Amino acid sequence: MIIFLIAAISFNLSRGLREGKTLKFLSRLEYKVRTFKEQVGAFVEFRFFKLARQASRGFLIQVWECLWGWVRYGLLPKSYYNYRMYEDYTPLRKKVKAYISDNIYFSKLGQVNMRNNVVLSNKWVFHNYFDKYPVLLPKCWGYFHKNGGIWKDTGETFGFEDLPKIFLRMDGHKVVIKPIRGSSGARIVVADIHSEGDAVFLLISGTKVPLVEFAQNFKRTNYIIEDRLLQHDDLNAIYPQAVNSIRINTLNDTTGVKLWGAIIKLGTSGAEIDNWGKGSLCVGIDMDSGKMLTGSYDIHFSNTIMAPFSVHPDTKAQFEGVQLPYWQELKATVCQAAKMAPILPYIAWDVAITPEGPCIIEGNGRSDLSMVQVHGGLRNQEIIEWWRQFGIKI
Repeated sequence: MIIFLIAAISFNLSRGLREGKTLKFLSRLEYKVRTFKEQVGAFVEFRFFKLARQASRGFLIQVWECLWGWVRYGLLPKSYYNYRMYEDYTPLRKKVKAYISDNIYFSKLGQVNMRNNVVLSNKWVFHNYFDKYPVLLPKCWGYFHKNGGIWKDTGETFGFEDLPKIFLRMDGHKVVIKPIRGSSGARIVVADIHSEGDAVFLLISGTKVPLVEFAQNFKRTNYIIEDRLLQHDDLNAIYPQAVNSIRINTLNDTTGVKLWGAIIKLGTSGAEIDNWGKGSLCVGIDMDSGKMLTGSYDIHFSNTIMAPFSVHPDTKAQFEGVQLPYWQELKATVCQAAKMAPILPYIAWDVAITPEGPCIIEGNGRSDLSMVQVHGGLRNQEIIEWWRQFGIKI
């Protein structure tokens, strides 16, 4: 009887291990297929011929370096132009050594957080995780979905028919309405909430939208609603329409937290969202001093080769050489936040600088490193060794 019981336990245990390995394999396979599709889409959509005519290099050399760069080194054509590799006449194999390739950051880096990445990929989970720690986040009002939602402060649940009275609680507030999943600023809405009697309206880009109309979005996608942050006057002086956020990477292991490059996104053209892929400037930051460097558009957006910017194209405010306020505090904040999440070795933080100091907007587990690498490659021997401990070759 005892032998039979031991055999049964062993069988169930081995089956569980096999099932666990199968689920892990399928999860990784799905991740690789999805990221491969993203890369192919980025390659196909890129307007190569328009840019190749503008670059100061032979056309056939550009064709060869773009094709071989993707096939051999995993470098997408947009990165070839964003990194201005056409200006460097050294062999491609030497130029790419300083950079994390698109293939690597698309398909491999996110694997280090694989099982726990829901903390970063789901904004509702992110708030509920980090709210328990001394980390400053925007006020989150609640979670809104097709059946109603959850009011965060109290845990109160409500039905879809209760939305008007729920939104009255946010009357007079400027808010950011975000899908709980998503990236690149997709479907994010900035709105002022106002009431007229019992009717509630959202003022979106100057247009008055009745709540009953806007609420149909909740039936298609799950959202959270946060208070819109106020940013520091020094950044308002450069571009006041958007909260110009800083993207800064942390790497966390048993030896402590490392900072791995940072940039600030400056909105342009009246946009209220600072999305580099949709027209914001990506501005480098000196990691020690916190002074801003030059800025660039995403070549995929601009389709035009331009010299790096030192002055904002709309406000004409000089930003190169300007000191970011609370820079040392900001670095300390993300390092402390990273320590609160040892299950997430790699996090790309989006941080706002408010009049009172840094405030973490969100974290990302699979960041577009090309934003940071526009201002210099992130690959060196120390970083290669850091990723190797997790079985990831970069």
